[in-house]
Amino acid sequence: MAGDGYTVRVTALQAGGRQTASLQDDCEQVAGGLAVRLEALAVAAGSPAVRAGARQALKAVARQFLGAAAGYEHASQSLAQTAASYARAEESSASSAHGVASGMTGR
Repeated sequence: MAGDGYTVRVTALQAGGRQTASLQDDCEQVAGGLAVRLEALAVAAGSPAVRAGARQALKAVARQFLGAAAGYEHASQSLAQTAASYARAEESSASSAHGVASGMTGR
């Protein structure tokens, strides 16, 4: 839809939503991979202090990556909702224009 100097493309919004969802998946995978590795480090260390440190690091890292994943999820959902809104607006606009054109030719 044309606006004040820019055009919104539904397909671009949809693609952005998919890309953002992919970033969410990546963050969740990284958090999971780090959890496995840090847990293995904690167990292998054999030291209660190293174990405790590794588990604290795991919690902090997981919180960061899962927080980023939640942000990407929100952005992805917003892009999808915006794309759907623009698609409905374009459809409504096209239907209205067709109705006006049909009314003009019917005279």
